Amino acid sequence: FPSHDSLRLGDIDGEDYHFISEADFKKKIQEGFFLEYSTAYGNYYGTPSELLKALALGASFFIIIDQNGAQALSKLYKKHVLIWIAPSSIEELQARLTKRAGESAQEIAKRLEIACIEMAQQKEKPSYHHYITNDSVELGVGRLQEIVFSYFKKS
Repeated sequence: FPSHDSLRLGDIDGEDYHFISEADFKKKIQEGFFLEYSTAYGNYYGTPSELLKALALGASFFIIIDQNGAQALSKLYKKHVLIWIAPSSIEELQARLTKRAGESAQEIAKRLEIACIEMAQQKEKPSYHHYITNDSVELGVGRLQEIVFSYFKKS
């Protein structure tokens, strides 16, 4: 659930994300609607607490969150798998962000700054179960499928 402010060109409400106003987001924080939330990129992003009900019924989810969100959810739900997906380089990440429509140079610079910090943290103190270097979409998706399928084989 990102706030409307994070809506980029091409994003579709209800399909890519569920966008809500910043005021509604803040209200939902007060109501305990989110398991975790973040403002790391200058906008609000959050994971709804209803997710835990679905997990209890046996559902599985992919959640795309920052490191703080991953650590917060890890404390709440022990049966999880954290997969770190990194670009091949900061330069490659910058090229990808620049190609993507809807973000200013300032927003891209902020994302790159955060990425550098997070990548350094993962080198110093790895905290994920698996790591994927996303050199290409095909290779990244293939490695992600291998990881996911390995867990389904175990159960």
